[in-house]
Amino acid sequence: KLQVRAQAEGLELSGGLLKKFEFKIPLHKVQMLEGSSSVLQRLVGFETFKIHQARAQTDAAQGGVNMAIPGLEHDHAERLNAMLFPPMPEEVDEIRPHSLMLARMLIFRTLAVLPLLIWGGAWMRFGGVLWGAWLAWAAINQYRGVQLTVSEGQLRLRTGWLRQKHVRTELRKAQRVVLSESWLMRRRALAHARIYTAAGPVVVRYIPKSIAAGLRDLVLFQ
Repeated sequence: KLQVRAQAEGLELSGGLLKKFEFKIPLHKVQMLEGSSSVLQRLVGFETFKIHQARAQTDAAQGGVNMAIPGLEHDHAERLNAMLFPPMPEEVDEIRPHSLMLARMLIFRTLAVLPLLIWGGAWMRFGGVLWGAWLAWAAINQYRGVQLTVSEGQLRLRTGWLRQKHVRTELRKAQRVVLSESWLMRRRALAHARIYTAAGPVVVRYIPKSIAAGLRDLVLFQ
């Protein structure tokens, strides 16, 4: 009984067995589209989508209101994207994080395994080596999976490895942009960019400071 209907005034999700429900979202009030998929979901050929609305000003501590649509196949996901956003132009900028992000991930994961290698017994050391190799391999793949695609009016952020996630929003719906940096990042001219929307932030980490400033200016211009 779970159905998603697209109408001129918006999207409608309905379903339920013993307790039925119906949820409607006007298209012009959609702030962000978030898709996620696990390894098993990708093998089957579908992913879960969340459509985020703006959160209420009187309940700022809570997240945005969202409508979850499970089990969308690829062609239906493309139709949903086409409804909510204009097509992504061919000329886009693809931004990747600096290798400092990978180095930081590897250092913290090495520190997590180090006590087993130093104070553990033979079998614990063997397990620590296997665990450390897995953590390092996961960190490398997670780093490779991060990519920000920016056009004149939209951005799309992809993250994750085993569980992948991508977020898409329009730049004109941004509320503010915050750039932050640590002392080590300042030495390497890097920064984190946080683009806040009414449904929550989109965070891009460890990108060149000049690119972060250009992204901030583009968002504010839109």
